[in-house]
Amino acid sequence: MEDKLCTSIRFHASLALIFIVATFVVLLMVIKTPNLLTTLFLIGSCGGIVATFQRLKNVPADSHHFKNPVSNNLAIIQVYTSPLVAGIFSLVLMLFFVSGALEGFMTPNFIGGNGNFTSVREFLISIKPSGNVDVAKCYTWCFIAGYSEKIIPTILDKMALEPK
Repeated sequence: MEDKLCTSIRFHASLALIFIVATFVVLLMVIKTPNLLTTLFLIGSCGGIVATFQRLKNVPADSHHFKNPVSNNLAIIQVYTSPLVAGIFSLVLMLFFVSGALEGFMTPNFIGGNGNFTSVREFLISIKPSGNVDVAKCYTWCFIAGYSEKIIPTILDKMALEPK
């Protein structure tokens, strides 16, 4: 029974990864140039799925985690929500970079964010990485933000605790 539950969770993790990759491929084929936010969200989601696979491969099939069908169902729900949370974390990290709250030689630089705010849509369309190297940095950081469940909450905690 436990091996069946373990296989079920791994199946759902694979299904989630296939869905995200298929979505990315369809966007590339249909839209040809998906917008930056969509791309960053999907890359962060892939990071979340990879982290899920890393955790699952380290859990033995006879583990106590797989003995209870209720915990199995919760694990399956987590498999599907993990990419969503990871994608959101990647977008939050991008906003930290755009705002200048996080800066350094390893962080991406953006252009177009200094204009006057007119609407959310115009703001999101106007911001772009400065060049190809900055796009690569964005992709890398968004994957890391999706992979690491703790990086964004840690940044938020540190910002909340800093004196004003």
